[in-house]
Amino acid sequence: MSDGIRPFLYWFTGSGATAAHTLYEQAHSSDWGTPPAVPQGFAVFGADETVRKLVPAPPRAHWSEFGRGLHFPAMEAPAQLAADLQAFFGPLQ
Repeated sequence: MSDGIRPFLYWFTGSGATAAHTLYEQAHSSDWGTPPAVPQGFAVFGADETVRKLVPAPPRAHWSEFGRGLHFPAMEAPAQLAADLQAFFGPLQ
């Protein structure tokens, strides 16, 4: 989806304030609690550099960034998503 359409969708659906509130809370939260004991994996499609700053990933978390794909990686970059899922879940067997 192009960046020009996204603001229109926020306006049309009335969800802009909700999206902005979520981003504000994430950016200003300092207490995320104890990290979970289960393995964690993060895949960022579209390689948005702000995600790394907003998401407090634990040191041993699986983290992947892809230049292609945005909100729907299963449709936009299926081969990359499948390879990343295999890389994350493979060692957990």
